[in-house]
Amino acid sequence: MNETDLELPSSGFPLVFSRTYNSREPRTNSLLGFGWTHGYDLFLSDRSNTTYKGTHGNWKVLLLGDGNQYWFRALTNGAFASPAGKALRLQKEGSNYWVTADGYSHSVFSTNGVLEALTDAFGNRLSFSYEGRHPTQKLSRIEDNRGNYLRCSNVNGRLVKLSTSTNTLYATYSYNANGELTNVTRYASGKSESTAYTWDAGAHSLRQKRNALGHTYRYDYEYYYNDQGQYVSRATNMVLQTNYYSHSVNYTNQGMGLNEVVYKRGADRQKWLYEFDPTTAKITAKYMPERNNSGTYYSFDNAQNVTNETLVDYLTGHALYSVRTFDEQHHVTGTAFGYDQRPAETDWRMVWNTNDQTLTETRDPAGHVVSFVYTNGLVAVTREHYNSNQWEETRFSYTSDGLLCALTNANGSWVQYLYNSSGLMTSEIPAAGPQVNYAYGSLGYLQQIRLPGPSGDRVTYIESDDVGRALRMIYPDNRDERFEYDVLGNLTNSIDRAGRATRLTYAPTRKLASVSRLLDGEEVTTRFDYDNQFNTLKIVDPLGRAVETYGLDMLDRPVVVTNLEGQTLSIAYQVGNYVDRITRFDGTVVSNAYDAKGRLSRLTYPGGFIANTYLADGRLATISDGTGTISNAYDALNRLACIVGATPSSRVEYAYYPAGQVSNVTSVAGAVRYGLDAADRLTYIQTPQDRFEFGYDAYNGVVAQWASTNSGLAFSAQYDVLDRITNMGWSHPTAGLLRTFRYAYDASGLITQKTVMGAAAENTAYAYDDLGRLVSESVGAARTEYRYDQAGNRTAVIANGQTNTYILGIGNRLANWGTNSSAQYDAAGNATNMIFDDGRTLSMNWDGLYRLTSVSTNGAWAESYSYDALGNRVQIANAEGTTYLVYDGLNVIAETDAAGKLLKSYTHGPGIDNILSMSIYTGAQPMVYYYIKDHLGSVLALADTNGNIVESYSYTAWGEVNVFDSEGRPIPRSTIGNRYLWQGREYSWKTGFYFFRARSYCPGIGRWLSTDPGGISFGLNQFLFCENDPINYRDPFGLFSWSAFGKGVAKAVVGVAIGVAVGAVIVATAPAAVVVAAGIAAAGVGGFATGQAIYEGASGKEWSVSGNGAELTDYARSESIGNAVVGVVSLATLASSWGRAGAEKDLDWLKMSPKERMAYDNDLKMLNDAKFGEIKNIPPGSRGLRISDQSVSAQAFKDGLSSASRGAFSYASAGSGLAGSDSSECGE
Repeated sequence: MNETDLELPSSGFPLVFSRTYNSREPRTNSLLGFGWTHGYDLFLSDRSNTTYKGTHGNWKVLLLGDGNQYWFRALTNGAFASPAGKALRLQKEGSNYWVTADGYSHSVFSTNGVLEALTDAFGNRLSFSYEGRHPTQKLSRIEDNRGNYLRCSNVNGRLVKLSTSTNTLYATYSYNANGELTNVTRYASGKSESTAYTWDAGAHSLRQKRNALGHTYRYDYEYYYNDQGQYVSRATNMVLQTNYYSHSVNYTNQGMGLNEVVYKRGADRQKWLYEFDPTTAKITAKYMPERNNSGTYYSFDNAQNVTNETLVDYLTGHALYSVRTFDEQHHVTGTAFGYDQRPAETDWRMVWNTNDQTLTETRDPAGHVVSFVYTNGLVAVTREHYNSNQWEETRFSYTSDGLLCALTNANGSWVQYLYNSSGLMTSEIPAAGPQVNYAYGSLGYLQQIRLPGPSGDRVTYIESDDVGRALRMIYPDNRDERFEYDVLGNLTNSIDRAGRATRLTYAPTRKLASVSRLLDGEEVTTRFDYDNQFNTLKIVDPLGRAVETYGLDMLDRPVVVTNLEGQTLSIAYQVGNYVDRITRFDGTVVSNAYDAKGRLSRLTYPGGFIANTYLADGRLATISDGTGTISNAYDALNRLACIVGATPSSRVEYAYYPAGQVSNVTSVAGAVRYGLDAADRLTYIQTPQDRFEFGYDAYNGVVAQWASTNSGLAFSAQYDVLDRITNMGWSHPTAGLLRTFRYAYDASGLITQKTVMGAAAENTAYAYDDLGRLVSESVGAARTEYRYDQAGNRTAVIANGQTNTYILGIGNRLANWGTNSSAQYDAAGNATNMIFDDGRTLSMNWDGLYRLTSVSTNGAWAESYSYDALGNRVQIANAEGTTYLVYDGLNVIAETDAAGKLLKSYTHGPGIDNILSMSIYTGAQPMVYYYIKDHLGSVLALADTNGNIVESYSYTAWGEVNVFDSEGRPIPRSTIGNRYLWQGREYSWKTGFYFFRARSYCPGIGRWLSTDPGGISFGLNQFLFCENDPINYRDPFGLFSWSAFGKGVAKAVVGVAIGVAVGAVIVATAPAAVVVAAGIAAAGVGGFATGQAIYEGASGKEWSVSGNGAELTDYARSESIGNAVVGVVSLATLASSWGRAGAEKDLDWLKMSPKERMAYDNDLKMLNDAKFGEIKNIPPGSRGLRISDQSVSAQAFKDGLSSASRGAFSYASAGSGLAGSDSSECGE
């Protein structure tokens, strides 16, 4: 059991007071009573003439506060051998002993073994003061080198009060007559949080813990005589409340070296059997419930390093193999992975400097090298090698106390960081663009964020409690958000800038139970149900309907999913979470095959397949389907150099800047070059026909203007104090002002008014309900109103005094609307037939991946579509001919005919769906047209090079389009063949549908034509478009809503606590390109693993996603069972990385303290920016980059400072590496 009582921000070593309970803790003179130790309870003891794990000798034993032990054997030369399986060093320095964790962080002990200090090479230090003398000394004060401290007040050798520099943040401790801890109360900002403990009389065994919310944990024990004849206890049962997390441990009658753990899950009993070596206390096997000895097997070398980890499922005949090699200091020097066969050779290789315990080089299976240079154990230079003599490097500079003060990438672009005397970041200064400043309170929590503005600094104020939780955030426009918490710190109420409340309730252990918002005084609630092991069983929508329910196997894997329509999806597995086949809701089957490295090699679906091949380092080499093969080629730094598609003239080549940004793209459309400024921001795009130059707002760094040097057409934008667009203008040197847009916002930031000025002025007013859904749109005297049910389904449209009623069929499928309009669906939820009041009947056909393949109008073929293996729509055919599309990533950059002749080309600006111009090549000379767009990217007009408006468009709120010629006269369709319209997406003039990459949208009903390829990951109602707010949100992928103004994704706070099975649905339906672009980790299911999330899915279990979706080894997380520790197995996941994000990602962010929020956001930005060669947003107070010894992931290094699955880089204050250390053994 681990508890944290107080924590103070610190840029050096963290000031954290935590407690650990171990019923077998041997130290009886603890500051906290029997069984308890604290995080600084490190002690170095002598064990002479002792045999330890089969080795006899004299030992120094490091006892940690969490109960773990590390044994250093004394050598004849006075040195000490490192403990088995750990890269720790012990040496004597004068009268002190130093334990070194990473070459530069040290724990300093006195001759008597008492901890005196934690230090590093930069002079950061935690000093420890004691009352009394060894061996009865008691900790009295912990202080860092900047004067921050925790003070211990002790009575009769027991801690009674833990104090800080403020009298409003402290903790008190109470004991019974037996000296056992009975109560801990933390006081913060005038509020208290108490935890009570009950003990077994006379046995010093903890029997019950009751937290501040009254949740009770109960523990049972059995007592026995150990090998030394001592009468000791060991835990046998634990339960939370009446039955949550209930499990028991059976130590007897299992055979030699076997323990049984039984988890109670309803009527099920999940029996896990653990086999361990009694001599080394290492787990050697973990057997699954009811799987015929299936399980995970561990092998160790003589130094007790885990060298082999094998997961075998004898019922299916499949296995996963993970192999590691180590040097004498226990550093990982090689890793290999195999699927169904043991790897024959090492895949990844690592080289270490054994003097200072730093990683100096990683080499991937293809021979690509990344190397590292250090300053006092922190990464100073990273080098990506072309060869042994050439590389690109990123440099990190530090202050004298180890704080990151500058970062310079391979382009020479830099960012500087300034700090206050407490080591907290006060400024971020980029090479170009606005500087950001920060201010903090006395406890180190962020209080102000300052950005420049035209009238002085724009300041966001953060009011926090004494533990750093945000209570109020006041924005530069003086509006605020407020947050309320329960006594455990769970966010219970979030009140937005408009005064709207979001209420959250929790099951025990902080599992989200419900999310509610108020609509017309009535709560709209989404509920999550769990079994007693907290696996998600059911998600209930605001109408009380079970949107999905989950049936789990004995391994907590979802095997049956029942949807809102009552249909079932079933999943069969090969091994671990590798999916073998999925029987989808419509009864069709998708199956997977994997190569020898566990990578998806073939996905078979009804009527088709997708086959993949890979290079040695896991990069995709080819991907094929019935349309042909797409081939990738890479440069020496593993960057995509060329992609050749399966359609005519689809070859696209790339060149890069040293830091990895694309510099050139060459295709059938010609060569396009991208220029960067000193901060690596885009400054120009040079195309064969034009040059676009970009300028940035001085106060927020956002694009504020761009201009075409060929035509003179220019765009400009103005922003308010919250960086929202207030004015947009499009002009031409001779034609003058072409279009302007003005916006007004309500308190919550939603657009209430949009004014368009052009040939005539048009003002549109919008109104929303308390859930942020669009309820009215008014243009002059014309007003249209929208009504919805609580699940978001449109129930009525009221216009011109007429009410158009919408009626649902099963689930959320729309059945009827209007006078005679209706829709029919196939079993998968794809619309197959739609009848409209205007007399049109549309019939739709879909392929085995639920992609729209053809549409007929009133029985006559209208249009058909083909897709490549990446899921890109590459062919459009209609009566006018067949067009082939060429892609650069997500964007169409050219259209050709069947012979590969160029018909059109497109230029795209930064971001997504930011189309700038179209060039048409059907005449003697290319004709260039420029797109004039609003805040959503919706195209309002096309202008030629002379600034003449050649075509204009207007839309309803939901995207229904009207077209006008150059004179403003209505016309039925675009006369120049423009397909890009509302929200910058592709429109079909034959069908009236928009294509949003993953699926198609019908503006006439404001709904998708098919269910979300992401399942309920991105919203419980899979047919909703942009959460019923198409004015402020867009959906470029066809998966989830994006803010029209920011980088954010999911609009709703509620989102979804999704089941793991959804990942299977994603891969069975979503285009692979969209899966990758959306960051969906669907490893082992049929997609491309991004491996960048640790999430919680329907099973309620945490799994660490590995780079190839299948690596097993992760001893950084372990759990104690009896005398041994079980290494938690890291496996490929089923769900998207948004799985947990939907319901809980935003909530987690809200529950963070302000500084945690900023660090969290900046961590994500840093990881993403690093991947794309940018160098912004280092977390404030970062002590730089430190590479851990055991948890290294070579793939993480290759991905560019990514801590995806192994946490290879630490951006936090690393501490000694001991206080929070893990061990593969329990206390002796």
